[in-house]
Amino acid sequence: MHLIANHLIDVSNVDLLIAPHHGRKGIIDFSFLDIMKPKLTFFGNASSEHLAYEEWRERGLEKITNNLAGSLIATLEDSNMNVYARHESFAKKL
Repeated sequence: MHLIANHLIDVSNVDLLIAPHHGRKGIIDFSFLDIMKPKLTFFGNASSEHLAYEEWRERGLEKITNNLAGSLIATLEDSNMNVYARHESFAKKL
């Protein structure tokens, strides 16, 4: 919460969020998502039962997991974000 308390403008409405702690469930307060409102979040590798998918789903936020996509790269150019995934089948769906 340090970032929200001290850098609110800088962390509001972000383009890309790398999910903290791989996006795992736990005693984390996910209210930061209501401020950050990431356009896209990358989740790290973890078993699905341990991930807090519902926190993103309830807020209508998009996410991609390394479990499905493999390695991910995002490039930001002007107002466009290009996302590249290692797993070809996932990339084609994306």
